[in-house]
Amino acid sequence: MKIRKYKSDDYKEVVELFHNTIHSICSGDYNKNQLDAWAPTPIDYQKWKDRLNKSKPILATTEDRIIGFAEIENGHIDCFYVHRDYQGQGVGTFLLNELVAISKNTGKLQAEVSITAKPFFLNHGFEVVKENSVQIDNETLVNFTMEKNLS
Repeated sequence: MKIRKYKSDDYKEVVELFHNTIHSICSGDYNKNQLDAWAPTPIDYQKWKDRLNKSKPILATTEDRIIGFAEIENGHIDCFYVHRDYQGQGVGTFLLNELVAISKNTGKLQAEVSITAKPFFLNHGFEVVKENSVQIDNETLVNFTMEKNLS
């Protein structure tokens, strides 16, 4: 496994990882309408290409395949996803360790995490700050603001 920087031609593989992971891994915690609001079909590739070109996520790769990605800015984790076929294999921990190294001077990491991701973040030293109800296209999704002190 390696960490590398995002390149503009990675966008399609990254967005398909995002979409497929949500629709498969999160289906036990969110209903179909919520999943469709969170990760709509069809995928708006241009919107994602523009977003990823700005955010420049870090990528976890193996044998030229993207198996996870994360976006971070000033200690705030925005996207944090591991490919559905690589769940439970240390990819998330590998990505998180890189985010900790990147953010060590910020003093803490913060993220809004799904019901599905909450146990992972709890197991890695994050604490729940609050529960949130997020509205996306007339659907309400629960997530959690979580923080980890880095000092």
